[in-house]
Amino acid sequence: MFRRVLVASVLSALTGVVTAATPNAKPATKPKVPAIQSSPSLDVLGLRLGAEFTLPECPIDPALSRYVGPRYKYAHEMTGSMPCFQQGYAPKPGFVLDKSYASLEVMIDPLPAGLRQDSIDVKVIDGRIENVSAGTYGLKSQEGLLELLTEKYGSPTTLNHSKVQNRMGAEFNQVDATWKFSDLTITFVGMGSTIDWGIIEISTPKANAVAEAKREEAKAAAPKL
Repeated sequence: MFRRVLVASVLSALTGVVTAATPNAKPATKPKVPAIQSSPSLDVLGLRLGAEFTLPECPIDPALSRYVGPRYKYAHEMTGSMPCFQQGYAPKPGFVLDKSYASLEVMIDPLPAGLRQDSIDVKVIDGRIENVSAGTYGLKSQEGLLELLTEKYGSPTTLNHSKVQNRMGAEFNQVDATWKFSDLTITFVGMGSTIDWGIIEISTPKANAVAEAKREEAKAAAPKL
């Protein structure tokens, strides 16, 4: 018992000596986490993320509409009218755009090589452009588009090269990448469900939050086991 008390006393004394000998010792500091930078540009295909949505509706083709109901003009007939938005395949008379939340197809010309003109989608939230997505030509365009994205946004936050296989057993190289900034997230999928389709999606934090909320709502409303 006396030995344990003596050892405890010595340790206490040593601790006191060490503390007394280093009165100005600084507490350990945690390594600093680098701040996420803002994106080099909020402009996408001539549109500005976070800006008010002011695009006009695309022109309707009166001749075609006479036979098959309301239809928009074909892209090659819209020279001077783009960019403009479409309600969908067939415009509805008396349409009023709900700017609280709307997902719209937007016609833009010209486009960078590798993007599909009929697959530019814009999400409008509270009257502002918060998300832009564009379909691509998949395998044949992924390397060129990755180069264009890297030139604009710098090195990707994540970059993944993988092998995919079609039903015939042929293998292809797929490229996926993301860029994460404080004000934007860019997602690039070189090939989707088929080798001739891919997607680029550019979202603001607000768009990401709304998308997550909609996923949670859908999950809560889904039938339960």
